[in-house]
Amino acid sequence: MNESGIALANGVLEEQYGDCDSPKAHRLPALGLESHHGSFQVDGFNRALQRGSTSSGKLARFLSLGKTSPEHRKNTAGGWDSSVSLDDMLLHSVDPIPTSLLKMPSDQATKAVKMFNSLLKFTGDAPCEVSDIQQMEIAQKLLHNGLKRAEMKDELYMHLLKQTRGNPNFESKLRAWQLFHLVASTMPPSK
Repeated sequence: MNESGIALANGVLEEQYGDCDSPKAHRLPALGLESHHGSFQVDGFNRALQRGSTSSGKLARFLSLGKTSPEHRKNTAGGWDSSVSLDDMLLHSVDPIPTSLLKMPSDQATKAVKMFNSLLKFTGDAPCEVSDIQQMEIAQKLLHNGLKRAEMKDELYMHLLKQTRGNPNFESKLRAWQLFHLVASTMPPSK
């Protein structure tokens, strides 16, 4: 897509969905998810980030990218405050997630992590490049996973929500919205 096409598409997205990059657009109360907090595994996400943070520094990177709310960015005597809120958990990330976003059995959580890694490839957020054909294959695989199991369908919706909230990369955001449109037109969320 050329620059004028990107500018036009960006204008259309903002006109339809508002300024998705404004801090106001990122607050969960505006999304109506605060009443569903119990469906998300925020504690498990934090534990998984803690386990993975010692060797790879993913937790520090996650907390230092400016993607967390001010109350979760405070520096403590022992280093960064390591608690990640639901709001933080559902903001765009170029890093793989450590576990599923929704509560589910561990075998399905492993599948959810693989689904998110595929989504990173589809949107161009993963370090490897994928061809158009590979993108179609990824989309088909994600749809298949969602159609096969209701909990994976809901997890896919949350992945897409995450990757469209606060995404600074226009191409990545556009691809995520395209996949979101495809998923929504193919299968409604289960809940």
